[in-house]
This record gives sequence, structure tokens and C-alpha cells, in this order.
Amino acid sequence: MTNAAVRGRFIGPGDSTRAGIRTPAAPAAAPSPAAPAAAPVSNKRRDFFAYTILFANLVAGNSAQGSIQLQSDSEFELTKLTMFADIANGDETEATRVLPLVTLQLRDSGTARNLFSAPVPIPAIFGDGRIPFILPVPKMFSPNASISFEVSNFASATDYNLRLLLVGAKVFSYG
Repeated sequence: MTNAAVRGRFIGPGDSTRAGIRTPAAPAAAPSPAAPAAAPVSNKRRDFFAYTILFANLVAGNSAQGSIQLQSDSEFELTKLTMFADIANGDETEATRVLPLVTLQLRDSGTARNLFSAPVPIPAIFGDGRIPFILPVPKMFSPNASISFEVSNFASATDYNLRLLLVGAKVFSYG
């Protein structure tokens, strides 16, 4: 009895043994696979773009509304949120950076949905220009949609100038 038979191995036609160890025959030539399908050609182009809105002199204890009308030439893919706030147009340094006591609710008119379950403090969802808040999933807005903003200053005695930026890409579809 051979070593292969002792070990319970079957040695078929085309197999060979060397010192009782089975060496499989070369695999049969596989039929030539069809040429891989060409990658689909993208009919979209993305260009960097940012929409901005200003809430000037947002008085303590008051609310304000505003909206951005999105352009009709493309969808808008929102990926980052950033803001800048100041008090009475005062100079700012790294040490005097303003974190506004303001809540925000965003509403997409294209889907008729709010982006937050409840108004959120702006510093909790918007970063500054150096370190923006990056959305975990990009938000797509339809062409011609509008984005409504409702801000509410909950500070007891501070008025803010507030600039909000929606950073992302205009997504153009073509031919």
C-alpha cells in the first residue's frame, strides 16, 4: 500500500506523488473569461461650491428666519458645515473666538423635511473654517430647492452677527 493510500488520500489520474505526499495535477485550463464590462461612464461632474447666509445683529432672546435659494443649474451635495460669529463686528483673535449661544433648525424644501429632530446649538453642528463639521453622510439638495434657516439666540445679553456656510459641491448632470 502506498503512503497516499495509507493516509486516506485518493490519487487520481494526472496526480503524482513524491515521498507519499499528493501533488495535485495542474488545473484544467479555464475558458477565457469574457472581456470585463467597461466601467459605466459617469454623466455627472462635481464642482466645489459653498452657499452662505448672514444673520446680522441677532438680538439676545430673539429669533430670525432666512433661506437660501439653490441655483437651478445643478444639485447641491452638502458635505461640511462651518460658521463664523462675532459680537458687534468686534475684532477676534484665537483667544476671543465666539461660540454663539444660538440654536438652528434647517429645512429642505425639496423633501419638506427638517435636517434635525429639534433645533441644535450651532457650535454643536457647525465647525469653524479650519475644522468644519463633516456630515457622516452627504446631503443632496434638488435644483431650485430652498434651504430654510430658523435661528434663535438664547443668550441673555449678547447680540451676534452670524455667518453660516454650507460647503459641498454643485453636481452637474450632462448628456
